[in-house]
Amino acid sequence: MKKQLIVLKRLILAPSQQLHQLFLFLYCVLVFWVSHQPSVPMPHLFPHFDKIIHAATYFVMACLAWACFSHYPKKTCYQTVFFCMLFGATDEWHQSFVIGRLADPYDWAADILGATSAALFLTLLKKH
Repeated sequence: MKKQLIVLKRLILAPSQQLHQLFLFLYCVLVFWVSHQPSVPMPHLFPHFDKIIHAATYFVMACLAWACFSHYPKKTCYQTVFFCMLFGATDEWHQSFVIGRLADPYDWAADILGATSAALFLTLLKKH
């Protein structure tokens, strides 16, 4: 009986889990595509405004990653931050090969800050 409940639970959760994974994948493709552009038109409202854009981008990515990892029982916060840190590092490395772009450790720090903020926010939201 217990085995049947587990199978039934997987069948019910599978479509939503796959949908969350699809959204995260598509968002990562979008971030990769934007990073591959030689230049991205962006308003310069104040110095280092691009760091706000990085943090916001990875805040959204962390929310999508959270939705994917929340289907697993433990450590959703750590998995989310680790995924975004790894993606951010590889994205910055990728930019070092794109003409007109450079890998900036401060961009990566902003990525981590955005992802960590989202993960902590969602952790607190889940507890209440």
